[in-house]
Amino acid sequence: MTAGLSVLSHGLVEAGERAWGTPRVWAPVVAGLLLLVAFVVVELRVQKPLLPLGFLVSRRRAAALGAILVGSAGMSAIFFFLSLYLQEVRSASPLLTSAAFLPFGAAQLAAGPLAARAVRNRGARSVTAGGLVLCAGGLLLLGRLGADTPYLGGTLAGLLLFPVGIACVFSGATVAALEGVRDDRAGLAGGVVNTVMEVGPTVGLAALVTLAATRADRLRHGGTAAAEAVSAGYGYGLTVAAAVCAGGAALVAYALKRVGPDGERDGGGGGGAGPVP
Repeated sequence: MTAGLSVLSHGLVEAGERAWGTPRVWAPVVAGLLLLVAFVVVELRVQKPLLPLGFLVSRRRAAALGAILVGSAGMSAIFFFLSLYLQEVRSASPLLTSAAFLPFGAAQLAAGPLAARAVRNRGARSVTAGGLVLCAGGLLLLGRLGADTPYLGGTLAGLLLFPVGIACVFSGATVAALEGVRDDRAGLAGGVVNTVMEVGPTVGLAALVTLAATRADRLRHGGTAAAEAVSAGYGYGLTVAAAVCAGGAALVAYALKRVGPDGERDGGGGGGAGPVP
């Protein structure tokens, strides 16, 4: 699986600089997909699979893992694009660039305990979906990047909003993903959650970098100044990530609905599901 994801990500990154018809793009993409298919086939046939695929059948668990994947991809996009923007376009030093992200960390640190409390009071569904909406809003604010976008009047707002959202996503989605897991599979469940947190930045960021690079190249070829074209490319990548988070919020709100034995929807509260395999 690791090899498949790595090769696939390499192909996606290459697509940002070359046409999809070139072997350096389609060959690693196809190879990566084939490796992932081979992983699935092996897992289905062996007696003791590394990842029992039946573990992912639950709609609630799949939606929760999807939320973590989307959120982690958005977070990595912010760190990657904004770091390049501040240093390449705004000529900020590495030290100043690092300082620009301090509000992000402070906001996430402060929001973490509040998000955990919200999950207990409002339920994983509401907190996870709401967190993805906040993530989308933060990414949209950051997606307005321009060559002269001020930090205090533009960038900072997104750096404060997104971490609040991602704290909610990680808290709510982790609870939903681990809900009802048998004690003997707690390690498996935790490992899957951590793996998804790594897959999001690996594959998601690779795809967003490709989109951003393609957008910037088109603008440059159209006569747009280099700094403005690069800024617009980064902003486009962040805007696409915002759209994905917004779509993820709608899917999570639907998929995490639980119907009780009396037919009423279970909208709040923390846990409640019985053990699942």
